[in-house]
Amino acid sequence: MRAHTEILFCYALKDIMARVDVCPENLTTITKASKRLGCDKDEYGNDQYICLPTVDMSSLVEFCYKGIMGYNKKGNCLQASKGNLTLIPCVGFLSGCPKTSFKSSDFYKYSACQSLDLEHHCYKTDPKCPQNTDKMSETQAGFIGVIAVIPIVVLFVLFVLAYIYLRKRRKQRKTKKIAGDYIETTNEDDQEMHNFPSEEHPDRPFLNKGAEKELTDTTQMLHTKVGKEWPRKSSKQIGT
Repeated sequence: MRAHTEILFCYALKDIMARVDVCPENLTTITKASKRLGCDKDEYGNDQYICLPTVDMSSLVEFCYKGIMGYNKKGNCLQASKGNLTLIPCVGFLSGCPKTSFKSSDFYKYSACQSLDLEHHCYKTDPKCPQNTDKMSETQAGFIGVIAVIPIVVLFVLFVLAYIYLRKRRKQRKTKKIAGDYIETTNEDDQEMHNFPSEEHPDRPFLNKGAEKELTDTTQMLHTKVGKEWPRKSSKQIGT
């Protein structure tokens, strides 16, 4: 987990380095902490109070730095080590790494450089920190679980759709069968009605209009023929 560090200054620290749980996050709290420790200002008027992780990342310490609060290279975090300020690269951090050069007195603007995982002695936003690798493993496991569930869900949906389709087809077939039975029954009833005697001719079956017309035409033709032949037969009988 250790990375290359660069020694910036070799000025002695004033008095002691006190361990703290958290570092100040704004100028107001920095001013109060600076007064509490009795820190001075450098020759450019910058407050010499500073709060940083130790190089072994086992704790945060606050102290009054007896040196110029100069500019530092971007892509690095500050650390404290026995009277020295050092830089450690943070370009790969998930967030919070300085993207421009910064003064040492502006340390509070980069909270990622003060956020430590004290159990694993690493920065919380460092992807190599075990807590992040564990989270990534959990995320990957969750992703794999989702992928495994998708086929099951798809199969279930297909099964439901197939069931609905088959049920609909069965219902349609049943409806067609009922309709067919009804039509067949109706045809049988019509046939019976055709064979039922009419009121005008109770001695003969009931006929439809076409059959009645054909019967009427045949009857008229027979009457006409008989009418023509009857006088001939009558004259022959008289002559004899």
